[in-house]
Amino acid sequence: MSKRDDALQALIAPLVESQGLSLWGITFLPQGQHSMLRIFVDAGKRAVDSNECASLHRQISAMLAVEDVIKGDYGMEVSTPGMDRQLFTSEQYQQYVGNEIKLRLKVAQEGQRKFRGELVRVADETIVVRVEQDEHEFALSVIDKANLVVKW
Repeated sequence: MSKRDDALQALIAPLVESQGLSLWGITFLPQGQHSMLRIFVDAGKRAVDSNECASLHRQISAMLAVEDVIKGDYGMEVSTPGMDRQLFTSEQYQQYVGNEIKLRLKVAQEGQRKFRGELVRVADETIVVRVEQDEHEFALSVIDKANLVVKW
């Protein structure tokens, strides 16, 4: 995580938790005037409703306007992680051992950047994914993005 991401996490998490929710993760996509801050909140076994997201959006917007953590213009979304939730932390990966995930690496490993398979285990800051019969180990630090695969 970058300094900006750490600062955002430190500011936003207590606000989200004060509403009885947990901060699932934050992504910031810098794209000039079209930069986007996405904040994912979770409520455990119950659903997060749109009013909670709207209320958090207003509160976070006001706080970030004062704190000025992000320079320049950006859009912001507050939502749930959804069924195909992005995984951010070792603890989140641990919750979904045995499930299928897809991931994209920051840099190619074994000649590829994208993998899809069963999340076999999590240890410290690494995960093991089984793709067909082969197991691949990845440090969380080399993963650009990982999501659950939704089975219909």
